Amino acid sequence: MVTLENVHLLNCRSEYRSLFRIPISWNYLIIVGIPGAQGVHTRAMYIPFFQDALNPAPVYPTEQLVLVIPALLLLVVVEIFKYARQSGPPSRDGGLSPSTEQYAVTAHRPFIVNYPQLKSGA
Repeated sequence: MVTLENVHLLNCRSEYRSLFRIPISWNYLIIVGIPGAQGVHTRAMYIPFFQDALNPAPVYPTEQLVLVIPALLLLVVVEIFKYARQSGPPSRDGGLSPSTEQYAVTAHRPFIVNYPQLKSGA
């Protein structure tokens, strides 16, 4: 599960742009943090305190390699979704495609709901 989440974190760098189009220099912390987090989780399986508290089963390196396959499959599926989203029909907000930065900014504005005002005494 941790391996899957760490690989999916790479997809979360952008909601619209492909992982392969975003320079690594935009976020070195993620690139350093993913192997660090994976290492902490792996080491925790072999530390006696965590073994008593969490009761984890050790995952051997060959098993970890097998767990990378579903994680990479998720990476491929999300990249296909991003590509399909960009090449889809124009959106209803004036023809902006989701790949433009302007849409990325306006799409995340909070929704404003105008509720009718209650009259006092009603």
